This record gives sequence, C-alpha cells and structure tokens, in this order.
Amino acid sequence: MENQKVITEQDLEYVMGSYAKQFNVKRLTKFINESLANVDEEAVREISDRMVSQWTVLMSGRYKMEDYVAAVKYTSYKLMGYSNIEAYRLTFPDRYERVRKKLINEGIEDEGTIRDRLSPYVSIYNQGELVNKIAEQTLIPDHIINVPVRQKAILKLVDLMDDPNASKAVQQRAAEALFTGLKPPEVAKIELDMRTHDNDIIMQLQKAVHDLSYEQKKVLEMGLAKTTDIAQADIITVEADTE
Repeated sequence: MENQKVITEQDLEYVMGSYAKQFNVKRLTKFINESLANVDEEAVREISDRMVSQWTVLMSGRYKMEDYVAAVKYTSYKLMGYSNIEAYRLTFPDRYERVRKKLINEGIEDEGTIRDRLSPYVSIYNQGELVNKIAEQTLIPDHIINVPVRQKAILKLVDLMDDPNASKAVQQRAAEALFTGLKPPEVAKIELDMRTHDNDIIMQLQKAVHDLSYEQKKVLEMGLAKTTDIAQADIITVEADTE
C-alpha cells in the first residue's frame, strides 16, 4: 500500500463541489493517502470512502485536516467491530508502539497490563468532540435499520385486522395500531404553523403602522406638532424576540 495513491484531488473536488475552493484540497488529499498507507487492503476502501464522504465536518473550520483524517480512521475501525483500544492502535500505530516500549522499559511487559495503562488515554480520545462529530454522521437511524421488522409488524397487524376468527376487540386494536403507525409525518403541519406565525407578525406590524399614522394625524389636526417634526422624528428599531 506504500506510496499508492488511493484518493485523488479530483475525487475530493467532485464530492465537495463548489465548496472545494474553501479548502486546501491538495493538502487534505496528502493527509488521507498518508493515513491509508498502512491500512489493510480489505479495509482501505471502507475507510477511504468515509474520509471522502464526511468532509462537511471540516466546514466549521474548528478542526485540523490531519485530526479529521485520524478521527475518521478511528471511527471506521470501531464500525468494523474493533474495540476502542484496538481501533486506537490501528489509527496511531507509532504513538501506540512508543508508549508500549516506554512501559516495557519501566518493567511492564504483560500486554494486558500495557493495554490497561493505555485505556485512560484511549477513553479521552474516544470521548473527544471531533470523534463524536464523525460518529454522529455514521449512525443510521433506528427507523431505517428496522425497516424489515417494521414491515413484518405491519403485515401481522393487517392479518389480525382482516382475520374473521379474531375478536372484534383484537381487530379494532390492530386497526388502531396501523392507523397510528402509518400516519404521515407532521412536517406539513409545522410548516403551516410557521406560516401562520409569520402572518400574525405581519398583521401586528400593519396594525402598529396604522395606529401610528392615526395618532400622528390627530397630533397635526390639534396643532401640537408640525409635519417637519414628525418627518424628523427618531425611529427606534426593536429586535423581535424569537424565543
């Protein structure tokens, strides 16, 4: 795998689209390929795909490219079923070996003890913000994972609802469960509520302008002010409370 170019700049530019101009794509490509140089052939495609597909984590500008590459590598190994400490060893082989040799020089030669001594450092890395940001992107929602089970449950409820040998109570509960489980998402309702809220604000603004104009007219009619006084009046801007 040494010196093999797994990811090209064109690969990243294609995925990033117009956002590619915001990044040093050449540098990121270099970090990715260097990180993949010591990865087993069976795992390299899986890890490289994740490094390319999860680049949006870098858009915040808070993380270094090399740290991003390491975090993707670490979380990829964990998704493959490796333990935290084994994923850490595979991600940072030089760092792991350096600490291991240091412990051996201190007289600790048992591999189990060495791993126990390394565990706190691995735990800190595992709980890091960047690692968790990457992990969030890799999680598959339960409703997607369990699609086959959900479909099986739906078919079972349909059978119960249509079963002439089932009691009316069982048929009714099956129908109610189907009605509840299959109802459409409430996205449309949320959008409608937002539009209604916006309309209320516009109506309140229109009423406020109307009331102000009416009061100004009364002041002019009563001779308490001139048109120039009103025209030169200060305008106070009030920010809306969005909470």
